[in-house]
Amino acid sequence: MFIAPGFSNQDEQTHVQLVRYLESELGNHLASRDELGWSSTLDQVWATGRRLILAYDKGEILKYSRFLWPAVRQLWADARKDEDLAKFVRGINDR
Repeated sequence: MFIAPGFSNQDEQTHVQLVRYLESELGNHLASRDELGWSSTLDQVWATGRRLILAYDKGEILKYSRFLWPAVRQLWADARKDEDLAKFVRGINDR
């Protein structure tokens, strides 16, 4: 799903409306963070019968849905050479 640039600056109610829409469209497939946690295995996720984990980058919105998970920290190497990628990977633990 593509979210237009600038959406993150919308008011809380707009985010809640988006969450409600996502729940109405995807609810039968969304894994609840009440049942699982980031340390859950894929077998545990599959055992719930649900397949989607919906992470949201606005922490204050998480309280509106048990199907929203905290944002995932994204690491991007943006490397074009093997040695640059290796340097990036070695430095991940330093962050």
